[in-house]
Parts: sequence; C-alpha cells; structure tokens
Amino acid sequence: MRKRNLFLTLLATSFMTFGGLTSCGNQVCPPIPEPEATKYAVETLNATHLKVQNLNVTDKVEAGTTITFDVVSDSADYVLDYVKVFYDGLKEIALVKTDAQYTFTMPESNVTIKVAEKDAPYVEPADEVTPVDLTALEFNKDGEVAEKVDWAAMQLRMATEVEAEKLKSATLTYDADNGSSKTHQVNEAKVYNNFITLDSWTSEGGSNGFSRETTTKGYIPGKAYTFNYNQRTTRFGDNSPSSDPTTSTSVKTNKILKEGETYNGIGSMSEDEAIAYTQSTGYLESIVNKAFGENSDIVFYSTTMIPETIKISEPTLAEDGKTYSVEMSGITSTSTINTSCHVYTLKFSIDGDNFLHSLSFKNDYYSSGLDRTNNVLKEDAVLKYTEYNYELVYNRAADKNQGECELDFDKLFTTEYDVNLQYIKYKEYKKYDVDENNVVVGNSTLYPYLSNVKGSPLVEPQLVGSVEEGGLAYNEKDKTFTVNKLGDLTLLFDNGKGDMKEIKVTSEAPVINEMTLTLGNGGSTFFIEDGAQKVNTAILPSLAPQDCTVELVKGSELATLEKKEDGYYVTPTAEGEIGIKATSTEDAAKTKTIYVNLCKKPTVEGVKAFITTHTIFVQSKQYTTDCGWINFNEDGTGSYIASQSGKPKPTTNPQVTFTYVINADFTFTITPTSGDALTVDSYTVTDVQATSNTTLSLKFLYRGSDKGCTIKYMDRIANLDDATKPS
Repeated sequence: MRKRNLFLTLLATSFMTFGGLTSCGNQVCPPIPEPEATKYAVETLNATHLKVQNLNVTDKVEAGTTITFDVVSDSADYVLDYVKVFYDGLKEIALVKTDAQYTFTMPESNVTIKVAEKDAPYVEPADEVTPVDLTALEFNKDGEVAEKVDWAAMQLRMATEVEAEKLKSATLTYDADNGSSKTHQVNEAKVYNNFITLDSWTSEGGSNGFSRETTTKGYIPGKAYTFNYNQRTTRFGDNSPSSDPTTSTSVKTNKILKEGETYNGIGSMSEDEAIAYTQSTGYLESIVNKAFGENSDIVFYSTTMIPETIKISEPTLAEDGKTYSVEMSGITSTSTINTSCHVYTLKFSIDGDNFLHSLSFKNDYYSSGLDRTNNVLKEDAVLKYTEYNYELVYNRAADKNQGECELDFDKLFTTEYDVNLQYIKYKEYKKYDVDENNVVVGNSTLYPYLSNVKGSPLVEPQLVGSVEEGGLAYNEKDKTFTVNKLGDLTLLFDNGKGDMKEIKVTSEAPVINEMTLTLGNGGSTFFIEDGAQKVNTAILPSLAPQDCTVELVKGSELATLEKKEDGYYVTPTAEGEIGIKATSTEDAAKTKTIYVNLCKKPTVEGVKAFITTHTIFVQSKQYTTDCGWINFNEDGTGSYIASQSGKPKPTTNPQVTFTYVINADFTFTITPTSGDALTVDSYTVTDVQATSNTTLSLKFLYRGSDKGCTIKYMDRIANLDDATKPS
C-alpha cells in the first residue's frame, strides 16, 4: 500500500514539474487530485469475561488519530491481567489510562488491542518476605570478596534451583537483534490459586515477519485438570500489496482429564502434585532452560573476554529491605584491527530466604568505541544493537512460606569439588595433563579445572596461590599462575568465601629453552680505563639449570678472561672488537655469543675534534630512503636536515640550526634555534652521546617512533643542502 501511494505521489509531482511540456489547447487543465492518505485497521482480542467497549472508531483510520476505548467485565469475580496494543508484530504502544478509559495514538500500521484476564476468582496473597541481613553476605565496603569472585561471576546457575513451593509465577522475556531482523518473546507461567496458565508470545522481524500467541491453561476442580489451548499466528509481512498480513487461530477447550489420561505429560493428580509438577519439571523449567539451562549457548566468562573488564558489584539492598541485587559485567573484543566489542551484563536479585526473584542477561554489540589501551568503553562508543536480552522474573507465593528464614549464603558457594590440573610449558602452546603423581614442570602456566562440583555456586573455586612462599607467581595481565619454585608445592584453592582446599604437587626442573649474555652494563662499547667488566649470563626458563662456561672466541689478545666466585670477568687491555661465548653445561647445544668494542675513554677535546671535521649521516634501518645529516661546528652551533627520499629537499624541508654542549658524561644537550625538538620532515634526532672519540650513538625518530638507525661518518659537507647518501 505504501509503495503504491509513493508511486502516485511521484507521478503527480512529475506531472506538475513537466506540465509546461503538455498542452490542453485553449481549455483549462483540470486539477490533479491529491492521493488518498493511507489508513490502518484496529483489531480487538477480548478475553472471556473482559471486553473492549466504546471503541471510538468503526473503520480504518489515518496514522496520528487518537484512539480511545474502555474495558468492561461481565463478572466481578474476574480480574484484569493486562491490556496491550501491538503493531508491526514486534512493537508495543504506550497506553494512557484514565479511570476505565484507555488512549493511544494510531501508528503507521494495523494494530491489535489485546485484553487478558486472570481466568479464575483470585485473591492476591500477602507478600510477607523475610528481610535481608546484609551482614551475612560477607561483602565488605572495600570489595575484597568482590575482587575474589569477579573472574568467575557468571557461574550463577541458581535459576534452575527455585523451590517450587515458594513459587507463584515466572516470566521470561527475550529480545534479539542481529542487525537485520528482530525477535521478541514473552513466556509467562502463572499460578492463581488452583489455576495454572502458560502464555507465550513471539514476534520475529524481517521482510515477512510473524507474531504468534500460544496460551495453555489448566484448572484443578478437585483432582482433575481442565485444559484450554489457544494458538493465534499473524504474518504481518512488509506492508506491501504482495505481502498482505494473514491471521490463523486454533482453539482446543475443556479437555477434562480422567484417570489415566495425560496432557503434555501431566496426568490426573492432586492439587499439590499438579502445582509442584508444573513448577519444578514442567513449564517453568522449560522457560528457565531456554535461557540458562545446561544446553544454553549463553556464555559470560570465557577465554575471549578481557579479564580486566570483568566486574562484580557489591550487593545493594532494596528500599523495602527484602531483596538485594548484584550486577556483573564484562567485555569481549571482536576484532584485532578495529574497536568493536560485546558488552555482557548479568543481574540477579535474591531475598532473605534465598529465593531468586529475578535474573537478567544482556549482550550489547558496539560497532566501535573500545579503548584498547585501558580496556574500557569510550563515552562516544556506538551501540549497534542488542544481540540478545533475557530477563527472568519470579514471583513468590509468600503465603506458602511463612516463618523465620535466615539467609544461607553457603548455598552460593561450592563446598565439595575435585581439582584437575593442566599446564603449558615455558614458551609452548600445548596443554599437558598433570600425571597421576601430580608432577608439573617449573616455569609452566597452570590451568586448573573442576569436576564433581556439588551445588549451584555463584562462583567456582579459584586457585589463589601456594603455601610455600614464592611457589606460584601471579600474572596480573592475563590472570594466570606460573610455577615459580622447584620441589613440593601445596596449591591453595578458595571457594570464594575463605574456605581453603590444599592440592599437593611436585615441580620438576624444565628443559633449557634459551640463553642470554651481556657484558657489564649491557652496552656494545667499553672503555679500557674502566677495567674489568662482569659477564652476565642467564638460562631460560629461570628454573632450568644455570651452570655454564664462558670463553673468548675473538680478540683474546685484546682482553683477559678470569673466573671468580661470583662469575666470569673480562678486562680490556687494547682497542678492538672481542667475541664472548657462553655454553650451558647441561645442554652444549644451548649457546650465546656477543661482540663488543673496546676503546679508550673519550675526552671532550677528542670528541669535538672529530665531530667538527665530519658530517654525521643517519639512515633508518627500516626504510633506506629515510635519511638525515648533522654538522657540529667548533663555536657550539650546528645544523640538521632530513629527507624521506634519500637526499635533502631544502626548498620544502629546509635545514634547522641549533646549539650544543658536551656534558661531563659525554651526552649532548642540544637546543634548537626554534621549536622544542630537533625535527625536519617529521624526523627527530635525540639522545646524542659520544661512546668514544670517534663514535656517536643517537636515536633517529619518525613522528616520535624509534625506527632504529645506521650511523656513518662522512667527509665534512660545508652546506647540508648539498648532502648526498654515502656509498
């Protein structure tokens, strides 16, 4: 219908626009009629004893029309459950109620007014609930317990443990959006005195979506059920002439169960048996399992979630003092190249009798806005859609649960469980199972997992350390533990409230992976005048055998090598390059060799004599065309030019001038004539230091990033505008 009207509008517009090209002779052209406005229908779905009345429209109406109606009952024994107005199969219109009259504004869509009743005489029980004693929760103001449990907060599985005798009704709502289609679903199971009702309403979007309502009711006259089953399906299409909405309805009523008969698995039984069956193993369990059951694909805490983002709030007490609520959240990055992510949020509310009142779980997809450095959402993060949003609400039958009940917080924690261990060796990726003797390898990362867990805990037990000091090292970044000591270890597991469990393991020495070797302070140049330099060796991983031998493999005439109690020492005796090699005594294939230069200690006069008679050339190790040239003058001034093309471009990127001072430690203090840094064409020179009379070290940065550089000493170029790359 909309497409047809749009076509008429465009046709009329085209006629008026090009009317000057058409002639009616000497006659006056007739006016073009305005297209009719689109109108929409109002449908009503009445209950048995409650009906829509005084509806102010009898035919289709235009969008924007104010619609009013009343809801009346033919019996005072029947109570209104709800009045809702739906459109587009997915959306619900806000209603304004004044006394018995309801009002809403007509949208650009057909609408359905639905009236539902509580189908039996009903008396609401008094809602008497034991107040919550927060002191029993053991959450302190500093959030210490919250910090313990945040890594496993989504282990909440209490939804399937609701006690049937406390339950009056349960409602599960579900919304999903994948960016192209939407789904909305409501499942409600209600117990009104002897009456049990399950209502399910589903809508799905897309080009030809549908809505479906299913109602199953059971009444208990004595010891028999009377069932009423009603299903109504509406295909609302895409509002085009080729996809007209359609509706179908099926009704099955007054199915009285006789002895031996069953309906949906429920047979003739006593009232208490029927209610308990429906609440614990029938409809309510199926509702819960849709979102939170064993076969659910909802996962909160996973290996892909960013550990630093997992948060758990301290319990907050409701104003009435009867329930407390906890909220948990976490972020999962969806890409390594952009800032898209999923934000997961779980909330639950429990009263003083350990009755779970509500549980919700939401997954928001953000197309951008993740701050990867700090692992938080930015203020301008873009919410693309909510991929799914579950909310489960339980109402308790308080009149069936009188008496004093203290909050049993132990039910939220694991009391019995077995610990199994896996580990990944240093710089490996394969997981190994700990053998029957509980032997692990030193420097390995531990991955515990549990089995035979008793109960439905809020958190799973967590490895928190070892009895032996230094036995385990905690990695804050990825939230893992590393075996940091050899011999017998006692691992400690905490169930979240301080109940510790000990697991005995034995840590054995790992195989050698690599060696490191440095001389003295780790530099590549050493002054003869500074004397002996210690040879520093390390074998990795750290718990592997550390014994090794050291030898001079080059330049034995330039230095001496001596072994002392605390290790090997090299003493320079002449200028030149030497080579030092270390070899593991455990594994002769593991070696490390380094080469260093020995020279005489520079003097200010010697350094200045060299740098003022040469031009210093620097070249990026990553891009050979990225070059720079520096001249130091005898009067304490200098000049610098750089280029991305291998030769200076003084017209577009002219050289800059500076003053310099050589400090007592042979570092240079350079002050540009203008600006804060010695920069040309985005290239900056920093950290200049003389390592000998004829050698400089420096950093050659591009836009602040160190690309590494090669330094060469050229014959003096008077004007750097004429500089070229050396061969």
